[in-house]
Amino acid sequence: MTYAPTTVWLTADEAAAYLKVKTSTLRQWRYTGAGPAYSKINARLVRYRADELDQWLSDARFAG
Repeated sequence: MTYAPTTVWLTADEAAAYLKVKTSTLRQWRYTGAGPAYSKINARLVRYRADELDQWLSDARFAG
């Protein structure tokens, strides 16, 4: 039997806190398509995977 790690799902408020942005900023990013990937369960229920938030941050890095 193979063990698969449990995916950590965050609410929009938790994801915003994790990214250190306002929830309204995250909402705007969803609207414009500029933010991290998310899952929309229904009209009001949005969830973010913690590992995808980490990947999104890593992909946004620039060498200076």
